[in-house]
Amino acid sequence: MTAQMVVDRSRIPSIQRFIDLLTEDLASRRSILVLLPNGVDSSEVWSLLQTQLWRREFWVTEISLSNLPGDRPPVVALSESLGVSWPDDDSPRTVANLMAVEGLPEVVQINGLGQVNSDAREAWLAFLAQWREASHSLVDTGQVPTALCVIAPAKAVLPQVPESDVRLAIHWWWGFPSALEVRLLCRLANGTDPSGTSARWREHLLPALAGSDLSLAQYLWDDLRAPDESLIERLRMFAKEQGWSARDLSEWGAEKLDGAKSHRAVHQMPFPPAKLRTLWMHGALTWTPEYGLELHPAALALLDREEELRHRVCKGQAQLLLPLLDDLRLT
Repeated sequence: MTAQMVVDRSRIPSIQRFIDLLTEDLASRRSILVLLPNGVDSSEVWSLLQTQLWRREFWVTEISLSNLPGDRPPVVALSESLGVSWPDDDSPRTVANLMAVEGLPEVVQINGLGQVNSDAREAWLAFLAQWREASHSLVDTGQVPTALCVIAPAKAVLPQVPESDVRLAIHWWWGFPSALEVRLLCRLANGTDPSGTSARWREHLLPALAGSDLSLAQYLWDDLRAPDESLIERLRMFAKEQGWSARDLSEWGAEKLDGAKSHRAVHQMPFPPAKLRTLWMHGALTWTPEYGLELHPAALALLDREEELRHRVCKGQAQLLLPLLDDLRLT
């Protein structure tokens, strides 16, 4: 039976560090907005973060926007969901007054931003910015604000991203897992025969080809020894399953990414470049410390940029073959 790559994101070091960073922000009562590309499930990211918060015994309340009345301003809808008791019926329903109410949770997780209409999304993003400003005022009086946590697909937020400051952190799902971590996942999956020919071939080619896309690594698990044309066709199928077309990729900025130059851009990038964020948002752009900024290989296949695609394969092959060639030379 062929081994399969089993992905447990909680055991990937770079993802662990990312979740730890989110946890520390919330621990300091700093609200967070986490932006995800297509292919990354917000509920899975929240599950990883929630586990950390539970371990530290935070008081967390989850609010689903799909369960809130769409005709209410966010401050009213949120206060009703939290069961807030206002001092009197005439109290202005403002963000500042809501934050000053006693008995609020330490963290409020707001999910479902990607499932509401555009007007509601704009209202809740504006509310997040208002919460940031009100947090400053609350801290100035010596009080500790409740932190909001919003984990959402980037397409629900871009291009208007709220400004980050000491009371609101913007985080991007970007740069992980690294190619080295994908290689480690391959080694773990090949545990019964890590020195076998197929296992070694997969362990070197998959990280170079898939980059940080674990779903593609799983998709190609049994196809790496196929002829080039079969592999390219398989990548085209993956692209179509993502809903991409060659025209879409061009409109999103794929032509701005020159493979001959981008492979040298391995310096640290804390978030996707502004001009390429639409590509990243749709899952068609990756960055790893080893290979830098890269157009997704399935996008290359769909755009018939086969020479660049073969170069990706060559990079993986070289890591396997060069030590063998050097051993042959020494022999």
